[in-house]
Amino acid sequence: MTHYLLLIALLGSLGSLPARTLAPPPNEVRLTIRLRTDQYPQELRWTLTDLDGQLQAEVPLDASYTPDSLYQWDYTLPREQCLVFQLYDSYGDGLNPPGFYALALDGQTQFSGPFNQSRITHALNCAPSYACDSPQAVAPGVHPLTHDDSWYVFTPSQAGRYQISTCKLADCDTKIWVFDDCSRAHYREDNEGTIAFDDSFNPCAPQAQLALNLDSDKAYFIRIGDDRGDCQGVDWAWSLEFLGQVWGCTDPAACNYDPTATLDDGQCLPFGHPDCPRAPDLLVNQDRLENSIISDRIQGQDDCLVEEGCLRGYGIRDILRFTTRIENIGDADYIVGRPRSDNPLFTYDNCHAHWHFDGYAEYLLFDDLGQEVPIGFKNGFCVADRGCPNGIKRYSCENMGISVGCFDEYDRSLECQWIDVTEVPDGDYTLVVRVNWDNKPDLRGLRELDTLNNWAQVCLRLDRSTGDLRFFLDDQCPPYVDCAGVPYGSTSIDCTGICGGTAKFGDLNGNGRQELEDVRAYLDRLAQREMPTSTCTDLSGDGRVTVYDVALLSACARYGEAHPNPQTGPHNYCRFPFQRFRPDHFTSLSILDYQANQRYLDIGVQNANSDLLGYQFRLDGLEIDRVENLHNPEEFPITPYTDGRATVMGLSLQDSIIRRSSEWRPLVRVYYRGTPDPEVCFGEIVDLVNAEYERINGFFGNPCVLTEPSVTGAPPAKIEVRAQPNPLSDRTELRFDNPAGARYQLWLYTYDGRPWAAPQQTRTNRFSIDARHWPAGLYWYRLQRDQQTVSGKLIVR
Repeated sequence: MTHYLLLIALLGSLGSLPARTLAPPPNEVRLTIRLRTDQYPQELRWTLTDLDGQLQAEVPLDASYTPDSLYQWDYTLPREQCLVFQLYDSYGDGLNPPGFYALALDGQTQFSGPFNQSRITHALNCAPSYACDSPQAVAPGVHPLTHDDSWYVFTPSQAGRYQISTCKLADCDTKIWVFDDCSRAHYREDNEGTIAFDDSFNPCAPQAQLALNLDSDKAYFIRIGDDRGDCQGVDWAWSLEFLGQVWGCTDPAACNYDPTATLDDGQCLPFGHPDCPRAPDLLVNQDRLENSIISDRIQGQDDCLVEEGCLRGYGIRDILRFTTRIENIGDADYIVGRPRSDNPLFTYDNCHAHWHFDGYAEYLLFDDLGQEVPIGFKNGFCVADRGCPNGIKRYSCENMGISVGCFDEYDRSLECQWIDVTEVPDGDYTLVVRVNWDNKPDLRGLRELDTLNNWAQVCLRLDRSTGDLRFFLDDQCPPYVDCAGVPYGSTSIDCTGICGGTAKFGDLNGNGRQELEDVRAYLDRLAQREMPTSTCTDLSGDGRVTVYDVALLSACARYGEAHPNPQTGPHNYCRFPFQRFRPDHFTSLSILDYQANQRYLDIGVQNANSDLLGYQFRLDGLEIDRVENLHNPEEFPITPYTDGRATVMGLSLQDSIIRRSSEWRPLVRVYYRGTPDPEVCFGEIVDLVNAEYERINGFFGNPCVLTEPSVTGAPPAKIEVRAQPNPLSDRTELRFDNPAGARYQLWLYTYDGRPWAAPQQTRTNRFSIDARHWPAGLYWYRLQRDQQTVSGKLIVR
């Protein structure tokens, strides 16, 4: 594809675009991308890729883009080229009105509007059947394929069971994907987002075949493709066939209720009838777990994966992937039903725009003492027949369950089909995969026949002695036994080290509850410098107690262990130790004003990309007397704390936050006693906590103020800095002359100007930088001494 020809920036109001007088050549089409920014343009980026995922164009909006402004990009494309446009918002709230995007081909708008999610996707310039946005309408019959990954739309005129098949119509390895919404459709090889999927789980494998129930007058999007190019150069086809209505019991109150039935067979049975099926029985396949586990390293950039608990942090993450197969060996179907608001088994996830089946599967890691190690959380997004002996799959992601004799499977290639072991030390562990462990009843109220087979496990050793994560499986893996000696038991060691003990993290008054009274006691003791650091009080596990620990305890006290989070489903806010750092969120603090006569200085805040929940910082060069809140009390009605020396703390204990803004706003007024030093500076930003209870980066605007008139003299020498080595692969040092022990401050940024790491300060002559886990690329550093600044590049290979 040719590079973009023109970029027009219209600042302020929309105005009018220049007229286009030259039509593109007959073999080309002109793509116009228009984007009006909202108040946070730096959160936006867009990409153009081909159907193979190859990047054709990309624009990350950086600090050079202004709020409430219109931008335009023009491209010329080959008339036959199909592209996928994706617009991302890093904060997750989308592009807000009056902001909008518009995509036009030869002046004709194809897609437009604001959006309120983290991402929108559109296929452009695609011939029929080349994309979900331009599918070929089909009816039952045989349909030849002209290319791999062909898209079709089918709207049944009557409900019933339909079969989609490539059996006897292809001599190669094929796959079938069925979606009910193009917004969830994708071009990957896995089944995420589908309502039905098949890859050789049928009697005619390696061809694909699905038999599933479809509703009438509803559009279904069908993708037919091969497995990694296996059908290239081969003539093949697929068929769509109506198998008929589904007879069964349609009474939800009956013991033999069949949610897939479209016609009642008159055979409904009341509970207690001797012919009622007894119950389902789910089994986790041990061999599938053992034979599928692999190590991997991924870049954790998807906010939703962190918010849902699949990852415990951002940046490069070490994970162990594995496949989970769940078989129904009982004598009754395991019925979950349709994912919707009136089904109590489901919670809608706004972040990834799909439903979660609560409590379906859980992945646990235990150390050699039997203590659980935090490794993330698993949410089930679908329960379906993936494989059945007769090839008839009755349950799908649209109407969920597992038929008797069938199995569901989460392949290791799927998102969240892993455990995050980035912060897990090397050593011996037991990985436990369990399903429906608390034996919740299914949609009919049936509980499982047996739960002892709801577990599978592997014993493994983590080893990073070579610099990369490796793992080794132990063939002799006895069943996990809790600290009380019970196989697969739930007794754990409390924060004081007692098996089955009742001590709770953060419970300062010892009443067995984590409550706001404890939160206030934390703040009081921190202010009085009487807060002990122990396993039970250090909720973040970082070796010190700060306002971040208080924020974590506040979340636990407010939300508890099973909070029905409307964004990401049930969440345990009381699982400690816990900490999460958000590298791309930052807040700046600055000394805005100094009044010697009234003995105070004002601190301001600028938080352009993160709502702020709490803060803690230290000032050097004065002794604090008291602190007042200067922020809008209607938005952030808190009382700041001080330790009476140098530390200032603030934390919201209710539904209040400092809403993000690119403007400098007053935060606190700090009154001091005694005589300040000639220079008062920020000594440290101890903690900044965003509204998601994550630690974020802190930066300084004006970090110092002179309390005495400066003595006129020779200008300070220019800062000379040397980076050795540079380029680098793991570590480097920034060295500079500093014979007088002046305060130097260091900031690090990505190539496009985003803050990358927490700022550092020193009075020595060097900064050490550990870049072992940084992605390769270009970075910037900024070094400041007094009012002098020098910047430079760091190249990581």
